[in-house]
Amino acid sequence: MRPFPKTPQQLVPPYKFSNSSFAIDRFPFPFKTPLDSQQPFKYSANIEPHEPGKTDSATEFYLDIDEHYLTEMLEKKRVLNQHKNHCLVLDHMKHAEWEWFEHVTRKLAQDYPHYFELEMAGDCGCWKNHLLDIEQEFTLGKDSLPSRPLAFLGGQVQGDFALLDQREHQLYLDAGIITGPSDWSLAFDIGMDFTEWHKPVPDAEPVFDRALNYLLGLQAGSPVRRLNWILCVYPRLDRSLESYPDWALDKRNLTPDRIGDDLFLRVELQVLDRLPKTRAIMFSIRTYFLSMNDLLLNPHRALAFYQTIKTLPKSICDYKGISPLQAMLVAWLEEKLEKRLEG
Repeated sequence: MRPFPKTPQQLVPPYKFSNSSFAIDRFPFPFKTPLDSQQPFKYSANIEPHEPGKTDSATEFYLDIDEHYLTEMLEKKRVLNQHKNHCLVLDHMKHAEWEWFEHVTRKLAQDYPHYFELEMAGDCGCWKNHLLDIEQEFTLGKDSLPSRPLAFLGGQVQGDFALLDQREHQLYLDAGIITGPSDWSLAFDIGMDFTEWHKPVPDAEPVFDRALNYLLGLQAGSPVRRLNWILCVYPRLDRSLESYPDWALDKRNLTPDRIGDDLFLRVELQVLDRLPKTRAIMFSIRTYFLSMNDLLLNPHRALAFYQTIKTLPKSICDYKGISPLQAMLVAWLEEKLEKRLEG
């Protein structure tokens, strides 16, 4: 059984966040190790089948529940109380929303029976979340929950969820609960098609054209996953446009002596799966943080990360917001890696 701390941490100032050695080992690292190439980083869709990973890995189960569960549930509640538009569902997505609810509750109860239970009798059911002490009866498709399905269940699962509707050879972001976005806004993007949604990515049109065609052919029961990453100062989940004034200046406060503690590799484990009845695509976004000090504990990962940051093209640096930090970070990594090699 995975460890769950009894005392939640904090993802807003003053930050109180740390990873156990268990969490560091299972962190979904987005760069290849050992490093087998000196080729510069290139943006890619990096989509692969979402098959069960190793025991105790971040991909062991369909959705990952880990030691930061209580912390993230409190943060979700805070964000939703502050910004109601972080959970939005267009009218035509009601059936897809309920199908998502049934799908995710079944997966959680199957993968984590110690923490979640689901009892079903036809369209009627009872959901139990032992981690949050929740027991709720419901009827699928009916107004039988304290809030709409995405808000009710989305507030009990780590990560964010979007529901993509497929129409006329396009995918549309028509529903979602997004409380931890990285520099975007559900309220702004709701209703956009796949191309519009990803338009800011530089020099990536061919990549996303191929990804769109791939996802249009995605079959139910054959989920896929990918990793996406950025660097951020402080482990803040909510980097939405609505909260921009709260985090926009974080990188200006970073100094070389604080890189190890305050600079984090932020990785999104994204899962996409076709819902069989409505044919909507579930897009889950689970976020992980790893400090630079914790990264250094694994020399192979640290070396791969260093080589990536050192050779990162300017267009990608600008897009990921790394440009102001690149030279300082590369120098810091060189110093730390040299000391480790000497040691």
